[in-house]
Amino acid sequence: MEENNVNQNNPMNQSGAYGDFTPSNQPDQQASFSPTFSMPRELSGTNYLVLYAISLGLLASILSTIASLLEVCFNYVGASNDTGSDWVSGYTLKFLLWLVANLIIVTPIYIFLLIKSKNYDVSGFTRTTRKIRNALYGFFMTILGLFTVWSVASVVYSLIVQFAPKDEYGTDGAWWAGTIQAILTSLVLGVTFAYKLKSGR
Repeated sequence: MEENNVNQNNPMNQSGAYGDFTPSNQPDQQASFSPTFSMPRELSGTNYLVLYAISLGLLASILSTIASLLEVCFNYVGASNDTGSDWVSGYTLKFLLWLVANLIIVTPIYIFLLIKSKNYDVSGFTRTTRKIRNALYGFFMTILGLFTVWSVASVVYSLIVQFAPKDEYGTDGAWWAGTIQAILTSLVLGVTFAYKLKSGR
């Protein structure tokens, strides 16, 4: 009886030897030792990578669509042998309609994914998740940078080629149409590259 009274009056024996089993500490211990405790963070990182990869693909589709629209429109403007409504028939009209439809559908989805991905805290992800994210970002920026440089080179080429001998480099249309198209394309690509580089997203 005396030994039981000593144990009841000495709380250090209960918490020191066997641990503190008070109800307030049980959820913390269960969360610490639970094998599924880290799953929400891993799943969030996976979801973020999926959203991020899809958003980059959609952005590439938007840029490609804009460049194609400029290419088709300015090719028609600069052509010298188009007559009447020939350009709105057949393949050209279908291609234009497809480009416009793609732009209308893809742009809202990209904006939604962009807003959704900003809710994730990248600093809280695992190192592997951050490495994959940086690899996707680096690959996209490399491709975007190459296309931007190529488009700027097209501007320079469009301006210089006009001074070449006409018997070697003949032109079937107005030279300024291709130049304006290349300038607009370079502007769109350059602004996008600068924005993505600054935002890091």
